[in-house]
Amino acid sequence: ILYYRWGKYERANEYLSRAVTAAPVQACVAYYYRGHLRLKDSRFEDAIQAYRKGLVHNPQSIELNTNIATALRRLGHAEEAIAFCERALDAAGEDDANRRAALELNYSGALDDSGRVEEALAAADRVIAAVPEHIDAHYNRAQGLLSSGRLAEGWQEYAWRLQRPQANARYELFPAPRWRGEDTTGKHVLVWTEQ
Repeated sequence: ILYYRWGKYERANEYLSRAVTAAPVQACVAYYYRGHLRLKDSRFEDAIQAYRKGLVHNPQSIELNTNIATALRRLGHAEEAIAFCERALDAAGEDDANRRAALELNYSGALDDSGRVEEALAAADRVIAAVPEHIDAHYNRAQGLLSSGRLAEGWQEYAWRLQRPQANARYELFPAPRWRGEDTTGKHVLVWTEQ
């Protein structure tokens, strides 16, 4: 695991291969990291295979179920991903609001991927109810609202995108105020791309 954390992935894979023959708990952890290495390399089918082997040792593993769901989503298998999200949510319980929010967010994305927009919005709303300033939940909610034609609500929520770490536009860095639709006669307007 240390080799993995140090970014020495080939060496980590060697040791993880040995660890899977160890005690079941260690095998579960080893399969988790093997899957994560493959997920990191966009080898989604291989990642799923490793995670499934880990689930043999610990079927209630929140991390394994969540990561399988993530890999399945990347492959376009949203309905199957939903089932793994639900297993992770069931295993998680209600104790840790932040962890539950992360799981609900993944669930919301899988539901949206499958076209179940209203259910995806409900999951995003549960995240926002638990963690009101959850940026990605607001962003997911905006995407769902916009895709379902609820434009006024969607655009209002879409402003949260600017708070995401990966946002390309940082309006607070510009010395001039943002244009809000007022008359620009005799003024200059800077148009800046976000994507």
